[in-house]
Amino acid sequence: MLQQVIPNFYCECFPHMKGKNHYSVALALIFRQCFYTNNDVTSYILGWMSIILSMVSLFPQIIKNFVLKRAAGLSIHLFLIWFVGDVSNLIGCILTNQLATQLYLAVYYVCMDIIIISQYTFYEFNKKKFKAFLSKLFQKLHITKQSAEPCHEMSTIKETTANNIFNMSFQSLTSHNTTSTSHLSTPHCQLKSHYLSSTIAILLVVQLLISNFAQFSNAQEAKVSYEIPNCSPPPPDNGLAIFAIGTTCSYISCLCYILAMTPQVYKNYKRKSVQGLSILMFGIDTSNQLLYMLSIIVFYAQPNASFDALSVVPYLAGSFFTWFFSVCILFQFLFYKRRNRNDANVVKEHDATPSHVGGTTVVVQ
Repeated sequence: MLQQVIPNFYCECFPHMKGKNHYSVALALIFRQCFYTNNDVTSYILGWMSIILSMVSLFPQIIKNFVLKRAAGLSIHLFLIWFVGDVSNLIGCILTNQLATQLYLAVYYVCMDIIIISQYTFYEFNKKKFKAFLSKLFQKLHITKQSAEPCHEMSTIKETTANNIFNMSFQSLTSHNTTSTSHLSTPHCQLKSHYLSSTIAILLVVQLLISNFAQFSNAQEAKVSYEIPNCSPPPPDNGLAIFAIGTTCSYISCLCYILAMTPQVYKNYKRKSVQGLSILMFGIDTSNQLLYMLSIIVFYAQPNASFDALSVVPYLAGSFFTWFFSVCILFQFLFYKRRNRNDANVVKEHDATPSHVGGTTVVVQ
């Protein structure tokens, strides 16, 4: 009965294949995840806590950039390297079949990287030129709209005098000498007609592909519905090559995560300041990476868990170094804030010291 109702989960979560005694069918159906032990449930909860923290980790910095109307405190290299690492991480998670929480987290990281890079580009790369570009673009669109009106007038003429327009159109294709023909076939109208025909052709091709794909999918579903679930290992195919590519992407993301924070740490050191940065962002990121590592460790700490170091270690290493550099930046916050406060006190005390001018003591305040 179980084979017919949920054949996919019967093959994926069948206890005897996993060396376990039982699994929760309800949780498997709801969360699309196999839970056999308390470690599985704990790992899943920690993973989702990490996802929730990651969903809000960059918002303090985004809000601060919006309030300050600038993002000079950030290092663009940090987020560019992070973006490459997150894309590689996403590809690696998909190809190496990692935990669902790892996959969700990778997708969200890519989206947030795009948002913060766009914000940095808007605020720091000459906002006036960006606005001028947008105004010029809207102006061109307005001109194009006005130039489309003669084409509309032509269409009404064609409807009333179809035969004459056909002859004139034929003449416009063979000769461009007559003024009336050149007036009717303006460049804007020719361009519009060309784009219209190209668009129709593309839509027809796309519709044909979609219909063929739908028929193929329905045929495959009908074929699978009549087959009995087979839990035997699948025959060898190109899965090894895909797994190798996914593992390579995982190591690329690990390298990017190791290197990503160093530009921000160096920029803070060079500026001797953390002005413009949100301490809350790095505090949340520290907790996020810690929970992320714990979710993986708890999952693979089970006696019967198959630990594939080649595919799991890159995620742990990348998360660890991200956590480490986030902690370093938190210490930079404490150090430079205290240092700037001490410098301000020294300047204040120096301004308050009495100075002797012509035998008269003057207190400078």
